[in-house]
Amino acid sequence: MSRMKRLTDSPPPPYTITDQNGNIDRNEDNNESSDESTKSDSFVNLSIWSKLAYASVGLPYSMQLSIMAFYINYFLLDVAKVSPNYNAVILFTSRVIDGLTDPIGGYLFSRFSFRWGKMRPWIFFASPLVAICYFGVWCLPNFSEGGKFAYYLALHSLLWTFMTASRIPHTALTVYLTLDQNERDQLTKYRTLLEAGGLLLSIVFHSGIMTLFKVPKELCSHCENSTVIDQLNDSITEFIENSTTATTTDSANVAGAYMTSAGIVAILCIVTAVILFFGVREVVDVIPTSETSFLHGFKMILQYKPFLILTAATVASILATQLVFL
Repeated sequence: MSRMKRLTDSPPPPYTITDQNGNIDRNEDNNESSDESTKSDSFVNLSIWSKLAYASVGLPYSMQLSIMAFYINYFLLDVAKVSPNYNAVILFTSRVIDGLTDPIGGYLFSRFSFRWGKMRPWIFFASPLVAICYFGVWCLPNFSEGGKFAYYLALHSLLWTFMTASRIPHTALTVYLTLDQNERDQLTKYRTLLEAGGLLLSIVFHSGIMTLFKVPKELCSHCENSTVIDQLNDSITEFIENSTTATTTDSANVAGAYMTSAGIVAILCIVTAVILFFGVREVVDVIPTSETSFLHGFKMILQYKPFLILTAATVASILATQLVFL
């Protein structure tokens, strides 16, 4: 009897219950209409448009990572004529800054909220900065050797910083769009599919742009029976096989190709951020806060085997992909 009394006197749990129609049965002490509307919306299935709007940001992000991984070293050394020592410092320093901004950004993103939501504003305002820096990385400033070093070091560092301000909120936004775990899994699936598609699309897209600028006459030198698509495919294949054999006389065309490719990806970055911002709505004040310390949470992550397996698989796949182009 005493146990039953304790259970009866205990406060009701701070959760909501939904019926088959999606209606919410809540406690009488939480009767604010705005909270009720927010809670009700949090359990409604997201539309295909909302899922695509959320996942669209992953497309230019993966394209940027892929193009930079495959071509940035060649661009800095052979096109921008940056010395190997400066090139190593630029790439290494920018990635160190990227690693430092991740935990700092994670703290800031969870700390601050805005009238438009908790994560969407970061994506919306950081994406134009990512686009500007990404385009600037592929430009050729008329500077001295030291000036080029300072220019590319600053832009690379800013690029990875702003990408952190966009990427981490985009990944964390999944839990702020719905409380339904199945819907969260669907959002993750859509995002992963578009990121994988961007990884594959980036190589063909960038190689095609390079081909159009580097050897434009070859597109019209084939036999009359071949179609434009066949000519373009042949040229792309030829360029992929010889992408690192550009001569000095081709530098102007190659530089223009890099800027064109970067400009298109930069525009895509801004467009997808706008689509996400207006295409989805965050569930406000429904994410429970955790009192778990940082060290304890970090230890829990390292002990979670599925995370370790997926991390190892991701690292192995990235290394395998990049080793092909060495």
